[in-house]
Amino acid sequence: MILTTLIPALEANSERKFIYVEQAFFSMWYEHQTDSMQSRVKKLVREGQLHFVNGGWCMHDEGATHFIGMMDQTTLGHDFLSREFGFIPKVGWQIDPFGHSKTNALLSSKMGFDSMFVGRIDYQDLEARKRRQDIEGLWESSPIVPDVTMFWSLTGSYDGNYSPLEGFCFDTFCSDEFVVDDTESPSFNAENRANDFANAVYLQASQQKGENILLTMGSDFQFENAMENFDQYDKLIKAVNERAAENDIVDDPFGTYDNLDVFYSTPEDYARAKQEEGIQFAVKNDDFFPYYECENCMMNGYYASRSWLKKLERQSSSLLQIGRQVELLDRLDGGREEKENLRVLDEAVAVVQHHDGVSGTSKQHVADDYAAALKQGGDLAKDYIGKVLGEKMGVGTPRNAPKSGNFTVVFYNGLSSVRRGEVVRIPLEKKEGWCHEVLVGRRRERKKVQTGFQGESLYFVVDEVEGMGAVRYDAREVPCQQQQRTHDDEEEDDFPGSITWGYYKSYVAPVATSTTTDSCLGNLRTVDIEDNLKDHQTLRSSGAYLFVPSTPDELPTMFESNPIPPSNSKNFQQNIVKKVFSTHGPFINQTITT
Repeated sequence: MILTTLIPALEANSERKFIYVEQAFFSMWYEHQTDSMQSRVKKLVREGQLHFVNGGWCMHDEGATHFIGMMDQTTLGHDFLSREFGFIPKVGWQIDPFGHSKTNALLSSKMGFDSMFVGRIDYQDLEARKRRQDIEGLWESSPIVPDVTMFWSLTGSYDGNYSPLEGFCFDTFCSDEFVVDDTESPSFNAENRANDFANAVYLQASQQKGENILLTMGSDFQFENAMENFDQYDKLIKAVNERAAENDIVDDPFGTYDNLDVFYSTPEDYARAKQEEGIQFAVKNDDFFPYYECENCMMNGYYASRSWLKKLERQSSSLLQIGRQVELLDRLDGGREEKENLRVLDEAVAVVQHHDGVSGTSKQHVADDYAAALKQGGDLAKDYIGKVLGEKMGVGTPRNAPKSGNFTVVFYNGLSSVRRGEVVRIPLEKKEGWCHEVLVGRRRERKKVQTGFQGESLYFVVDEVEGMGAVRYDAREVPCQQQQRTHDDEEEDDFPGSITWGYYKSYVAPVATSTTTDSCLGNLRTVDIEDNLKDHQTLRSSGAYLFVPSTPDELPTMFESNPIPPSNSKNFQQNIVKKVFSTHGPFINQTITT
């Protein structure tokens, strides 16, 4: 609805301008338009009325993302803009992520951005910068990488976010007073509205350096009635400029401006104007982290929110890189020229970089949708990768796990040069009395194997695989009593005394109380586990975004539910994999693997 009403509103007045950011949503609308509408859009882009900033597939997060995901999603969006409009953004627009990293500034500068606009910074930093007139400057994101210094600025009314000037939101969902410029109307208020606007501009201008000031007029879900918004801005601009030309505008109490000239613009034009003023800006060389929204309200709770989605995003991004390598190798060998092999996964990985995606701060149904898209794209990518590697290794059409009977597995090393050897787990369909042996290489060397806790998995060590190379392993089903065991006798328990992750500390007491033996499983032991978990006492529910300790220096305290009963813990041990399974009440199941 926003874009549908925007296009005729821009065409109605050539002075009007509008910026758009996230190409996942723009492309979705654009690709469903008629050829005529697409031509109208391209004309507006050529003439500079419809302008793109950031231009990635989304506005990515900066605290929970990996740099590869940030680059990939930006590349995907820029590729669309270049292909359709011949347009490459020069301005970063990160107005809603929860803090900002110099890594993102560094990557953005290397991707061609010369300025960066941000919205959320620490509330104490914000107030100090207002007092110093230091709400924009130069950002030197690396002391060793050349040519990465860029102009940065805050958006909105320097209130730590983004929005129109207070009192001048003319959207359908707002209730601010409209501008009435008909002098015959009893509601005529153009003069008063012009003076109100000038006073708001003067206040904002007093907190920054220079003669130019940027006003953002819009916010989330606004411009659904673009014609109404622009009609009001037209009237406001006309009222202010006419009175300023006649020196009939209210004076600036801060002494910054002698007069005003208000016009439609873009962040790119604004950044250029500020640089041309020759202002001696302060140089910033660190992050806008941590981000405190208020006292004891640190926005770092999202570092851990929906950890399952964060894991899925990383796995999907890794799979995407593998898919790209395999696709390239396939084409170099004269293989299939299907351009959409990885498209679904590429777009799913890109959009989940959103600052309400991988951050874990979306509503549950949205998080579920992210996961479903990643699953769909991942399945398609795996099918394609499996076909290519299967053909090259003489395996044929791949089958999905779990495995039973005889089967072949191909392992691919996606690292460029490092050779690696790792323990792998293959899901199985358990069959009583049957086990597997694994053969590798032309000499059919038997591998040391281990079956999982309940026979549901097969473990073995994959030897070194060349970088961007593949190796084939063949698993053969044999009666357990005939299985050729090549592993050593089971070793004694050698779990570490403690394992620590931040404020989570787990103490393992390996005291065997009973032992059972299975022909395939080896030894299973039940052990006593003392597992101490700690947490923070918070002032209120922290939620997905915030971490709110009761005091700034509060230390974590012990869970009341510990220690756990020995009956809730089991130890599974062989010389390839050792595991401890434990349960902590109804919410936490823990597996420690060594």
